[in-house]
Amino acid sequence: MTTLLTPLSSTVGQVEETILRRHHLQWFDHILRYQKQKASEAVLLFNVGRYLEANNACSLRKDKPLPEHAPDIQISSLDPVSWISFNNEGLVLAVATSSSSKGTFVHLMDLRECLKHSICSLSEISRPIRVCGGEQLTADGNPGWEMRDFAWNPTVHSLFVTILRSGAVRLVSATPNPTEPEELVDQLPLTVDARCLSWSTKGKQLAICIMGTLITQTGPLSGPLILQTDPKLRLKRIVQLNTVFGQIDATGTLCPLDVLWTSPSCFVMGLRASSQSSSISTMRTVMVYAPTKSNEVSFSEIVELRLQPESPHHQFYLQSIGSGHFVATQSAGGEQMIVFQIPSGSTAAPAAMLQIELPPSGFVLGLALGFHWPSSSC
Repeated sequence: MTTLLTPLSSTVGQVEETILRRHHLQWFDHILRYQKQKASEAVLLFNVGRYLEANNACSLRKDKPLPEHAPDIQISSLDPVSWISFNNEGLVLAVATSSSSKGTFVHLMDLRECLKHSICSLSEISRPIRVCGGEQLTADGNPGWEMRDFAWNPTVHSLFVTILRSGAVRLVSATPNPTEPEELVDQLPLTVDARCLSWSTKGKQLAICIMGTLITQTGPLSGPLILQTDPKLRLKRIVQLNTVFGQIDATGTLCPLDVLWTSPSCFVMGLRASSQSSSISTMRTVMVYAPTKSNEVSFSEIVELRLQPESPHHQFYLQSIGSGHFVATQSAGGEQMIVFQIPSGSTAAPAAMLQIELPPSGFVLGLALGFHWPSSSC
């Protein structure tokens, strides 16, 4: 993988310093698949400060391979890894794995224990939590038990929610401590065909993008739409997406891949656009505006994240950095992660502030940001 890294601002150093200091961003995490004698999986943890120093020291050309970045920690896994995420404290790392023989597990790791190792195995340092329940193959032939999306509550450090490929949503409470109980708090059936989700910034509501049907007391609700629910999955509001999807792509079919709830009325949404006349798909990202006291929904496109992927694995990874920034990258063909600034009180598209090149080996299957810094390193 090669890339040309072009700073998007003349004050890139100031942007990096501001983001790091303001939000105490210390770790970011990638899943990479390496092609050696056979495919193997590893979760790599990088110290952000050292990674950015190496990133800025690079002299990059399109015809010059990117340098290898040695991870601070490498965690191997026997089963395919499908998702990674730090909890709100930055002290627990969730790693989701799936296999046809075992199903899907969310492995919870205490980062403080993880930092004691440079190389370790996932099974040695984590508590596995089973999150699938006997799902079969989906209508399009995909394993229904695999992970489609995952999110920690931003204020409750032991609460997370999952979406499986079957479309089912499960809300779970658990910690890395095996002596503490795990609890299935609530769930939505696979008929909703949930695609992606995001917590509100204070963790008091969930935004769930669905393509199927939810049965309510007032009748069925059919997608595409955003369900806004409370932390126990009770419906609070719906945002219809039919009209805005038609405005984004009037001739093709749109499927939500990821969503980030940035304010009460704004969502960043990653989409896959499929054409009925062509096998080529396009990955697009839009800012969706849905005022709380109006039924009108509008959008603006984030052009930096438009891509025609060559890989069959289509996924966006969107994560907030505080209240004014978010970071994004794509799984298929993405060679950088981009830091965006969200305009305050405006319907303009977010502005790209910084590009950070990704490790050149393999391709990205996940992205997570952590905010823990061990006291011995301060």
